[in-house]
Amino acid sequence: MRPALLTLAALLLFAAPANAAATKITWPAQREYKPGEQIAITVAAKRKVAVSVVRTNAAGKPIATVARRSLKRGTLSATLGRVGTYALRVKDGKRLRSRTVTVAAPAPTPTVAPVSTATPPPSVPASDPCAGGDAGSADIVITPTVVKAGGAVTAEITSRGPGCFGVPAILRPRWTTLDGDAILSDCAGTVLPPGSAQPTCVDLPAVTLLEPGRREIVGVGLNGLEPGVYRVTVLGVATTVTVEP
Repeated sequence: MRPALLTLAALLLFAAPANAAATKITWPAQREYKPGEQIAITVAAKRKVAVSVVRTNAAGKPIATVARRSLKRGTLSATLGRVGTYALRVKDGKRLRSRTVTVAAPAPTPTVAPVSTATPPPSVPASDPCAGGDAGSADIVITPTVVKAGGAVTAEITSRGPGCFGVPAILRPRWTTLDGDAILSDCAGTVLPPGSAQPTCVDLPAVTLLEPGRREIVGVGLNGLEPGVYRVTVLGVATTVTVEP
């Protein structure tokens, strides 16, 4: 019985320092820092440990102590004020644990060359096909000629030259019945009830210049068309369109 008690006492004797020395350390991020940044070392120990931040030379030799505290549970904060290498140390009895961080100078601000405020003379390349304006011609194809009520109707406009062809920024097609009666619509392209007055729409005078061979597809349908047969005219080209239920 006595040898067993001696063995148990020996185990407790050697285990106690190991448990007492167990220390949890939270180190700051392992990255490159800039001058003036602050770091923190947090410890949780069963007895006080020495926590310090020391500036070192390139060989790791201490130059100056930045911050030092004895902590059981707590945080040591320090400002890394100068460019160089810093050793972060936690000493628990005879055991020393450490990390190294580096402080680098910020990158120099790039020099931006001054921007000239002189206005360059306007120039029009001799090969610019639109230099003469919108004197060209175009092929206009309206499709489909049979569409379900609410379906889309488009005009495919292909510039044929010899100059550019101008397409109004807001293209308003003319819809009529086969008898020539106009189908009135509002400025958004929605059919108005019978007896309504045609609203006055203010359109921008801008045009899109299509170079020879360039194509543009523009929607020319009306919202709310009843089933029937109509004539739609786009930039002087008319097509019969049947609207089905």
